[in-house]
Amino acid sequence: TAEIREKLREQETNGTYNWSLLRHVKSDEPGRVAHYVAIDQNSKTAVIAVKGTSALSDLVTDACGVPTRYNVSKTTLSCHEGVLDASLALVDDVQPMVEQLFLPAGYRVLLLGHSLGAGVACMVGLFLRERLPTLREERDGVLPLQVVAFAPPPILSSEAAVAASSFTTSVVNNDDLVARMSLNALVALRRFLRIVYDRMEEKGLRPNVKGAARALTQAWLESPVVGEDQIMTAEEIFEGLNEARGGGDVKGFEE
Repeated sequence: TAEIREKLREQETNGTYNWSLLRHVKSDEPGRVAHYVAIDQNSKTAVIAVKGTSALSDLVTDACGVPTRYNVSKTTLSCHEGVLDASLALVDDVQPMVEQLFLPAGYRVLLLGHSLGAGVACMVGLFLRERLPTLREERDGVLPLQVVAFAPPPILSSEAAVAASSFTTSVVNNDDLVARMSLNALVALRRFLRIVYDRMEEKGLRPNVKGAARALTQAWLESPVVGEDQIMTAEEIFEGLNEARGGGDVKGFEE
């Protein structure tokens, strides 16, 4: 808590912000996320910042990745079970503050999160907009609720993600795997590794640690030009990836 206060004070040095920490909630329980709430009187902004994975309990929440159906604004969404549970708990916690304090005082709400916290921030934004219609009405061309998600995991169906895009900004650093880590992606990865495995056997390379090391050496060090020593050409890699993605549904996880 002291560290958060210090970081908020650092933002005051240029005289633009005047942050006050209202709440800091720690959590070591699966299905719950740590977060803090702060307000800036100058810009009339209330920040709800949600922490990412950093404890064993967070890993348990991450691992509960079964798609779960939930109704939002007369629409049934498919979302990540663990993130859904954590989001419902958090929105119940912060809604009274948003409804009875921030909105009457004319504050806009900014939801921030990283990784697991980014997924929760996205869901909380959806729930708050459903429960409090005022948050869907623009004021002077600015939405009263916005979400900025850093490295958000894929926790919504594509239709739900598009529906949330009007008030959500996702920030992904290059090839960060968190933003691509879904059950379907794991199924596709497993299928592609099977294709690589079969190709290694065809080349007489044992698919173990030593064989993999030798394969990498042949593919990248000894064969700068495509030749017989390479396990797979670039075209074959892309073909294998497309083949792996082609049947990438959750049912295939048991194959």
